[in-house]
Amino acid sequence: MAITEKVTVKLIGKDQLSSVFSKTGKQMDGFREKLNKMGKMATIAAGAFVVGFGVKSVQAAVKFEKSMANVSTLVDTSTESMEAMGDKVKDISKRVPVDIEELTTALYDVRSAGISAADAMEVLETSGKLAVAGLGTTQEATNLLTSAINVYGDETHNADQLANILFKTVKAGKTTIAELSTGFGKVAAIAKETGISIEDLSAATAILTTGGIKAAEAQTSLKAMIANVLQPSSKATQAAYDLGIQFDLGALQAKGLSGMLKEIAENAGDDKQKLADLFGSVEAANAIFALTSEEGGAALNKTLADMNSETDDLTIAFNKVSESTEKQYQLFKNNLNVVMTELGTKILPVLITAMNFVLKGIEAWKIAWDDLTDSLAWLMTKLEKVSEWNNKASNATSNFVGSVTGALTGSSRGESNIPFLPFFQEGGVVPGSPGQAVPIMAHGGETVIPSDKSAGSVFNFNFQGAFIGDKEAFKNEVISLIARQAELSNLGAL
Repeated sequence: MAITEKVTVKLIGKDQLSSVFSKTGKQMDGFREKLNKMGKMATIAAGAFVVGFGVKSVQAAVKFEKSMANVSTLVDTSTESMEAMGDKVKDISKRVPVDIEELTTALYDVRSAGISAADAMEVLETSGKLAVAGLGTTQEATNLLTSAINVYGDETHNADQLANILFKTVKAGKTTIAELSTGFGKVAAIAKETGISIEDLSAATAILTTGGIKAAEAQTSLKAMIANVLQPSSKATQAAYDLGIQFDLGALQAKGLSGMLKEIAENAGDDKQKLADLFGSVEAANAIFALTSEEGGAALNKTLADMNSETDDLTIAFNKVSESTEKQYQLFKNNLNVVMTELGTKILPVLITAMNFVLKGIEAWKIAWDDLTDSLAWLMTKLEKVSEWNNKASNATSNFVGSVTGALTGSSRGESNIPFLPFFQEGGVVPGSPGQAVPIMAHGGETVIPSDKSAGSVFNFNFQGAFIGDKEAFKNEVISLIARQAELSNLGAL
């Protein structure tokens, strides 16, 4: 009895657990189903990402290759490696937060400006830094810096030093790299020829922009002022004599722009007319008034001292700007773009091979289709001719059989003119044993329909082949078969 109870308890316990397990199993099945769905979705998403990333990589590689191909037109590719040059551009993009397309465009401008291969990458990277710190595009910074290099570049003024001076112009004045780039080339060459240093020229430009005029206008005024010193008018010569100063190229070269302006300001004092007579044009006079005033002169001297200092303001400003979220995000995109470009570069040869294979396949299909089209056209022409002939043959055969039938029966009704068939009444039966020949040339037991009720005779022909083209042969064969049929029926030959 105890055993029974014990067994019963075990059975109850199992039943209770099985319901729990059943519910848990269903829940797990549902959970697994959701996991499977999520897995499929993740797989699809991952596949889409891989395909999309591959496409973007190829696009990035093609775009970069195109930009570098433009640069290759300016260099001797037999002595310079475009691959190595491209690697350096990508390396710069990892440090300088400007779009890689801007860098490749700027590199074209660097080489167009005649910068040597040895210095090109340094100039490119410095241009990028100048653009970031000085509020301009890389191309604008490149044009400005290469102009400065071509005019003022020497052992004491390399790309980094010149870029630093140009940035200090932006910092001390009220302008940007973009604005400076529009007029610098117009004044730089004449300034250098007259002995004006880039520090002098940049300091004067910066002070003039603080007065509210644009950098290009300030540079135009400075150019006019220098031109008046090189070719002084009679009024200028007289005004210089009255002020007791030397006013010519020699004085400008010896004292520099700031030194000459300082002397003029001290000797002229408040005599604005003497200043106007010295520099003649309105553009030059505006620059002189601003630079020789007490405040203007003090600002010019301070700015010039900063220009000549060794403080690397450009690097300090570049580092600060690069830490911004915008520039950090640009660096992230640049690094990603480098990865995509390098991946796309590996994919491209395989893709090009596949594309050539596809193109060859398409060409083969095109040739095959053209051949098939020509064949079908030829076949349709032949079929049309066969159909046309068949219709004619059918009509001829029909006419011939009709004429044969008419000749044999005398009418389309059938057998009324066949002499050896008896004229029994409708429904009459030929007397005699069924199937045996009787004197009336018929078989016993056959039902005979009178000729006036007949629908026509039926002739069964057993053709052994098809007769095409020769109507006479076809006619003879039909007659021969009719005769043979009559012979077999014991009707006698026709």
